[in-house]
Amino acid sequence: MRLVDNDLRSNFNNLLGNPSSGLNGYDQPGYGGFSAATSVMHAQSHDNDYAARRELQHAFYFTREGMGLVYTDGNYHAETLGESGGAFPRHANTAFLGQWGDGRIPNLARFHQNFIRGYQKGAYGGDPDFVGYERIDKRVNGGMSDADGATALILVDDNYANGQGRDFTTSFPPGSLLYQYARSAAANGGWMNGFYLTLGDGGSGRGSITGNIANANGTIVPSGGYYLFSWKNPDPSNLWSAAGGAPVTIQQNGQNVGTVKVARRDGPDGDPNFNPNNLPDSDSADYSYQIDVPRVTDGTNLKFVARADGSTENILLKLDGGIDLNGTGTDTAKRDNPPDVSNEVFLGYEQPTFVQRLGAEKFAATNTAR
Repeated sequence: MRLVDNDLRSNFNNLLGNPSSGLNGYDQPGYGGFSAATSVMHAQSHDNDYAARRELQHAFYFTREGMGLVYTDGNYHAETLGESGGAFPRHANTAFLGQWGDGRIPNLARFHQNFIRGYQKGAYGGDPDFVGYERIDKRVNGGMSDADGATALILVDDNYANGQGRDFTTSFPPGSLLYQYARSAAANGGWMNGFYLTLGDGGSGRGSITGNIANANGTIVPSGGYYLFSWKNPDPSNLWSAAGGAPVTIQQNGQNVGTVKVARRDGPDGDPNFNPNNLPDSDSADYSYQIDVPRVTDGTNLKFVARADGSTENILLKLDGGIDLNGTGTDTAKRDNPPDVSNEVFLGYEQPTFVQRLGAEKFAATNTAR
């Protein structure tokens, strides 16, 4: 059983964006609220819709140790209930699916799915405006080093006047080439684009970050923003996608399957231009867009083909939690092991047959001499 962490929410409502208050200590798990094993962290709820600096609260809740929650009413706004002192349930007005051109929550959700696991370890926490922490996952092998278990580095700047940079060491080893995954909804771009960061030598096998590392903004973290660092995941192959190919192709009886159009619709009080993926849309103001979804009509002769860029060492596939794909019968039981009962990250995945590596795409780099 978990408890809704109203204490943490109230503390952030008082601290975030407040120049007279600080984030000291918030690099530690459970700080400012209930323990990570007990808490359900949230910026809004059906009872409380006010959230100071909601964008930073969501960044914390998606990356801290514990369970985060994004409240939404689906953009179906309830009417005022006099006894409640306002609308009930409260209006969320949250871009939970990337509405209004604000892709921060989908971006955080993807980063959470790919890298946020294991326990939280403080990296920098003694500062009113700046906090940094890591996620370390050593559940499969408790004897590995923190450097081997490091999965993510999160940096948050609560100074809404200036970008902030600090000097500190991290569990990622020296020389690590990390990628910055955070995306902003700023109209002028700002810190929208990702970039690479090579860690210096912080001593004792730990990498270092300095506050004057040059990037798109000249500071480590933009004002009122956050950075999300981890290893760079492989991308779809540029050579293949430029020719109209997809990362995953489904074939049925030797032919690519057809597609069916599916409408994705926002609520009537949401975004009339709802189309976060910028797909072709015949009516750009009807609160919906259409997407082509593969349509399988016969499951007896299927093939899944996956393609990635040259930085990929291997590809594993999983369907519906672990359905036996390759006919060996060794994976059928794995679909009965949901994530909450196992620490094995790769549970249910299968090794497909390697077909071919094409050149000359060197680590998906524009400059292949690098």
